Amino acid sequence: MLLALVLVGAGCGSDDEPPRGMGTQRTATITVPAETTVTTPPATGEEPAPARSLAVYFLLHGRVQPVARPAATPAVARAALEALFDGPTARERQVGLTTAVPAATAIERLTIAGGVATVDLRSCPPLAQVVFTLTQFSTVDAVSGSCARGRRLTRADFEADSPQILVESPLLDQTVESPARIRGSANTFEATLQADVVDRDGRVVAHQTITATSGSGARGTFAAAIPFDVTRPGGALVAYELSAEDGSRVHVVEIPLQLSP
Repeated sequence: MLLALVLVGAGCGSDDEPPRGMGTQRTATITVPAETTVTTPPATGEEPAPARSLAVYFLLHGRVQPVARPAATPAVARAALEALFDGPTARERQVGLTTAVPAATAIERLTIAGGVATVDLRSCPPLAQVVFTLTQFSTVDAVSGSCARGRRLTRADFEADSPQILVESPLLDQTVESPARIRGSANTFEATLQADVVDRDGRVVAHQTITATSGSGARGTFAAAIPFDVTRPGGALVAYELSAEDGSRVHVVEIPLQLSP
């Protein structure tokens, strides 16, 4: 099943930080990291490395879209960037994900302090994917470094590179048990969006109207838990906005999942 997105109209001086809970259009396809347990890094700047999932932000029709990657190291910020440089997998390319970050990109320095990740890269790629990937971590609010030209960049600096509805959990092909716990950000009319859980045959088995913290020109965050019941693995999450003009579905985001019976 293809992902479809209708775009109608970034403490301690290290890169070892836990993931942050959170993150304009045509039709597209996608997925953000599963919820993880945040722990306080010890004085060494490193933390135990429990099993966890990171997000890496690729592109779908020129807009950032996250996918999940495992992290087997306490240096999670560095691991996330290195996964970004590796590019999408064959499966991710199949559903339309691309990247503007060359595989030859390398980290010369990466430190995190005072809410800012300072990263020097060789050479300088477009920075939207880098900023979104680093700001998934709870102690990174902004990104600076050699490619930022003296600026402290946040996600807000890349609104034009963001889909209207950015689902950051669950991610492509992840196993999801009921209730489906959804989170992300959106910039929709009156901060409202819709979410359907569909089974592997495309039937809607659960629906919820979700209200973000802001909308109508200001991006807000959202979170919801949707109970569902399926008889076979498979299915998808479909998020969308209802057009204020004619009630049609716009800004559609479809995320193929392994819904658990």
